[in-house]
Amino acid sequence: SRVKPALEKRLREIKESTLLVNTGGIGIPTEFGTAKYGMIDAMLQAGLRLIALSPPDIQYAWEELLNRAVEGPEQSRPILLASNLKPKDPAGAGPVKRSYVAVVDGIRIGVLSLLPPRANALLARNALPWTIEEPAAAARALILDLRVREKVDLIAAVSHLNSEENARLLDGAPGIDLILRGTTLGERATRRHISVELTGWGSEKHARPA
Repeated sequence: SRVKPALEKRLREIKESTLLVNTGGIGIPTEFGTAKYGMIDAMLQAGLRLIALSPPDIQYAWEELLNRAVEGPEQSRPILLASNLKPKDPAGAGPVKRSYVAVVDGIRIGVLSLLPPRANALLARNALPWTIEEPAAAARALILDLRVREKVDLIAAVSHLNSEENARLLDGAPGIDLILRGTTLGERATRRHISVELTGWGSEKHARPA
């Protein structure tokens, strides 16, 4: 297929001046390549390492992603992000990060990724020792840390929440400048809709998503 080389070429062209984030579903079995996790292979080879974990990733590729995050050369490992995913055992956080800071063209960008609490049923069904916290509560503490300690200029959140949940998130956790809509439960994986919602960056009061 010509798709994979073309995708890798385009990602290499833009990654120096662009923050690349996979917004979920990277582990869903697809026709992309011949390997079971062909999409993961293609993205990592092209340098797209930051993965905002989504419910489908937990369902289809949880162990695969965790293993890849700790094996092989560090520069080729995926960076797994889930801001409100909490291990039941405090010592068992493993490679999953709650926030991430990237510097792009001199701009410090803090990145969050938020899962819907209803995905706790998915964790329980797969006997995974994690729990999903209320998104706004988890985001509030992280936003404060990113602003005060990390001195970020912008906070972007990859949200796997639905529109109503996003509105509650913004009410409960002021300080998010940009929402990237990921994969929400109930959507068909083959018809993921990804949208960008600006939330009043630069204004004193953050607005709801447009």
